[in-house]
Amino acid sequence: MSDIIETLKRIEANKSVIGTLVLDAEYKVIHSAFKNSDPAKYAEKLPPLLERAASMVKDCDPDNSLTFLRIRTEKLEILISPTDEYTLIVVQNMVMIDS
Repeated sequence: MSDIIETLKRIEANKSVIGTLVLDAEYKVIHSAFKNSDPAKYAEKLPPLLERAASMVKDCDPDNSLTFLRIRTEKLEILISPTDEYTLIVVQNMVMIDS
């Protein structure tokens, strides 16, 4: 568990990271660290998208499964890493990365 906490701290220390969110298997928040942003909107909106993406992968190839989802907009990049036990979400500011 300490390895996970250290990894989260390292990710959160990156200046471009707006926040991190860890959800359990039922998409309940078990960890949240956001700078000037509301993590609830990500916890609420991303699970249906994640389920749809995982379903699409299975429909295209039943022997395959979704391991990572990356969404990039003009302002944000949302990185989602789902497992059976938890889902890690990292939101970063693209303006800081691109400059």
